[in-house]
Formats: sequence, C-alpha cells, structure tokens
Amino acid sequence: MFKWTFKGLLAEPVHLFSSASAVGAAFALVLFFEAVFAGESKQIVEYIQRTDPTVWVMQKGVSNMHMASSFVWDWKADSVEAVDGVSKVTPILYLNTVMVAGERNWFTFVVGLRAGDDRAGPWAITAGASLPGPGEAIVPAVLARLAGLNLGDKITIAGRQFTIAGLSEDTFSMANSVTFVTLDDLSDIMSAFGSFSYFLVDAEPGVNAADLAARIRDEVEKVNALPNEAFVKSDWSLAMQMGLEKSSV
Repeated sequence: MFKWTFKGLLAEPVHLFSSASAVGAAFALVLFFEAVFAGESKQIVEYIQRTDPTVWVMQKGVSNMHMASSFVWDWKADSVEAVDGVSKVTPILYLNTVMVAGERNWFTFVVGLRAGDDRAGPWAITAGASLPGPGEAIVPAVLARLAGLNLGDKITIAGRQFTIAGLSEDTFSMANSVTFVTLDDLSDIMSAFGSFSYFLVDAEPGVNAADLAARIRDEVEKVNALPNEAFVKSDWSLAMQMGLEKSSV
C-alpha cells in the first residue's frame, strides 16, 4: 500500500507541492494572527500594568477587567483601607462601551477618576490637561489623530458629549482605547451612584501582595482580591482567548 501511495505522489508532484504550500500558508497565517492578537492583548492590559497597584479588588466572582462588569459598594473602600497592610485605596469606575469620535465608532474602555486624584489616571500626556474636569475627557493621541480631532473638539460616550481636554500616550490599540473622564460623569452615565467598579490597593512597604489579597478576601465580604501580577495574567488570557475565538468565526 505504501508503494502505491508513494508512486501516486511522485506521479503528481504539482498537486503535492500545492497541497504542501497550502498547509504551510495556512500555518503561517495562524501564526500571524496569533501574533497580532498577542500584541493587541498586551495593549489591552497596558492600563493594569501601568497603574501597577499591589492588589486589585473587585466584585466577588470577577477576576478580570476586559469585557467584565464589576460593582462594589462605595463603603467597602473604607473596609479595604482598614485591612492590615493597606496604605491607600483608589476607587475607579469602569465601562466598556462605544465612543463616537470624528463620525466613527471606536470601542473604548472608559475609566472614571476621582476629582484631582491622578493615581489611576493616564501616565503620559502629550497635550492638554493631565486629568479630566466635569464634561471633559482624556483620549489617546493616536485616536484623536485618526479621527481628525484636536483639543476642544467633541466626542460622544454613551450618548453624552465630552470635550477633549487632554491627549494621552500608550492608551490606544486597534481593538480598544482607554478614555478617562471624571468619576461623577461616569457614575451618571452608568447610574452607578454609591458603587465603584474596582479598587486599586497600594500596600505598605514590605507587605506581600498575595498575603494582602488573601486578608482582603477574608475580611471584606463579597469581594475578590488579586495581586496585580495575577490580575494581569487573568485579563491577558481572557483577551487572547476572545481574540482567537473571533478569528475563527
């Protein structure tokens, strides 16, 4: 049987080459898209990595940020801050939504920041304000350029207009961008008064992240707490999984 199979392959070398080329091209294409998704996913977790708290606290049952919803009562910020080893707690609101900018739709992750608190805000500003004021937004400089927008122009988030007050770096990818607004403005959009999405927890010097996360889970009811490194891995893994699933549709 092997003899006849070998003869058949030799008799049709063109078909053999074509088949081998097709398989090789398909394999190369898979590797290419996997690399693309890996790059996009890395950018998706850029915010988590850049803010770099010791521990992330979120709603119980949630373990990531990408395409997730988390609601934690605002009074739990005080409970977390009372845990031994906690230095500072910075709450944020977070929304996955579509932003209209320059007559185009852009998928964006919107972060709501407390007034005057830059702990969870953009880490690099190329123009304008470093923090948003009421009715203002900090958007990626790349997105503004692609959309043909400048400081003072308008964007729309969840049906509400915002004025571009600042332009940030390292907050854009083709899959998503990170937009910053005030916590009050995002609370109004989400009807989320009295709750936050995530707490960025900074530890006192010398405190182990895993130990602190465990104490928070034990002492504060109905929350999940993960060291920053674990949170990054969880979010990156989900982003990669979702990206590869989309590529196969």
